[in-house]
Amino acid sequence: MKFSSKNKIFSLTIFLFSCFDIAIINSDSSLQKISTPSMQEDHKEINNNQETPRLTVILIIDQFAYHHVPKLKKYFKYGLKTLIENGIFYTNAKYKNAAPSTPAGHATIATGTLPCEHGFALGYWLDSQGNKIKIVSDDKKQAGVFSKNGLYDYGISATNLMVDTIVDQFILSSQPFENHQAFAFSLKPYATLPLAGQLGKAFWFDQKSIGFTSSKAYVKKIPKWLKEFNTELKLDKLKETSWKLCYPVDDPAYSFKYINDYNHAGFEFSLIKNPQKIDFSKEEPFEFYIKTPACNQLILDIAKTCLDKNLSENPKDKFLLAISLSPLDKLAHNYGPDSLEVVDMIYHIDNQIGNFIKYTQEKVGASNVLFVLTADHGVAPIPEIMQAQGYKKSIRIFVKPLIEQMNKIVEKNYGISNFVIDFKKIYFFINKQKIKNLENTILNEILNDLKNFLSKQPGIKKVWTNDELDYFDIPQNQIEFFFKASKYPGRTGELICQPEPYCVLTKYKTGTSHRSPYDYDTHVPLIIYQKDWFEKQIFNEQVCMTQLAPTLAKILNISKPSASTYATLPGI
Repeated sequence: MKFSSKNKIFSLTIFLFSCFDIAIINSDSSLQKISTPSMQEDHKEINNNQETPRLTVILIIDQFAYHHVPKLKKYFKYGLKTLIENGIFYTNAKYKNAAPSTPAGHATIATGTLPCEHGFALGYWLDSQGNKIKIVSDDKKQAGVFSKNGLYDYGISATNLMVDTIVDQFILSSQPFENHQAFAFSLKPYATLPLAGQLGKAFWFDQKSIGFTSSKAYVKKIPKWLKEFNTELKLDKLKETSWKLCYPVDDPAYSFKYINDYNHAGFEFSLIKNPQKIDFSKEEPFEFYIKTPACNQLILDIAKTCLDKNLSENPKDKFLLAISLSPLDKLAHNYGPDSLEVVDMIYHIDNQIGNFIKYTQEKVGASNVLFVLTADHGVAPIPEIMQAQGYKKSIRIFVKPLIEQMNKIVEKNYGISNFVIDFKKIYFFINKQKIKNLENTILNEILNDLKNFLSKQPGIKKVWTNDELDYFDIPQNQIEFFFKASKYPGRTGELICQPEPYCVLTKYKTGTSHRSPYDYDTHVPLIIYQKDWFEKQIFNEQVCMTQLAPTLAKILNISKPSASTYATLPGI
């Protein structure tokens, strides 16, 4: 830990007394961290004398479940190894909401709140007419999205994010002598927008224009540096969508039993061994490219370009980069967490992050860069892979036949057709047009009938109505709380399902998802690292991902997001 010359004698004295306290309290050297009230106060005093970092980098690896770390850690050689070995590593960081998702996870990281507060619970919801409303949609003219030749006929912004973010507070804390700038990058708008908040600048990949874009909610026009980046992004550079393995194919780094099992993958072929072409006849012409390590590098490259340009033009400013590496999520949904594709992509990410760490530290000085590495959610194993390993309770629960049977029940007993119209994550949505003139007693009867039907289905453990969860007073350490914390009025469904462990409620016959309150979906890595300041500690006690935003606020010496009520992480 670095000490200011001003307080060197005082701080050294406190440090010696703290060491004496530790020795008295516990002589067991196997404990990795012992914390006393006096130590915490001393750390606060030291932090008050610390210069805030010139650059803060928040790296979010989409769908990077914690269970990848103990499995693959000994094969990490670069960035992930650097952060794990040198940073403050929280080995038991959890999301306290059920079925964590990309929008919900990114918003929780940014706001320090749960979906029931920030509102980014799902990627879309259904309005009173049954229309899908995307969480990032904004029909105001001021939110128009930039196309190659002007603006698209739709808008995108973070207007549906109901609370402020760490980036908002970072920008608001700018001073005449110290301006703050923040940029967020991802493949997906619903990952980028909560990171940028209202006041940062958000950029995402647009497959139609073959490059990164933004909306007028964030920039008045596309910046010159972004135009140049997109111009240099030649189409032929994006055509090769397969990749070379990081290690020789027979290396122990790939010695996992089901690593080459494609029987239940979304694609029956290896993306590594079979290059796929860009197909502009498809809605997603870059469908395969966005599932490759090259796409992760593309996201890191645009962040580097942005930083290069803005650092040179604004040498006195401080910067925050929020970078979401989306391809792992795109890949793992199809191939599953045990696949060769996913394992090797993580090795590539290790190398790519290593290069990015080196680049930023050379740019502003190693002790002037604060790194955060985490994930927005985990991932479940493919159910059929679990069955092959002997866990027969793991099943795939198909949603479409459930909806058909639910509608038959309602039509037979109440004469109402097409009552259940959609399913997303853990929620069944009902047709609001059908209940306009329905008495509450009848509606409750229908919902209870459907609840009883779903509760009897294999693989479904519990079902609640919205009202039931609303009126429950549940401790935060119970799974029922996770479901209550996931709801946001008007944006989540009317019936909420809890699957049994390793069971997946899904529309798809292959692949996997993250739709449960269980450890494999909620447990993610969390590392904070700044050379000479925040390093070389391990905390094994459980922490909540809502603690990250207020912790960053403390480090950056700014106000925490206003709706966050959570304590800072230990060790900061």
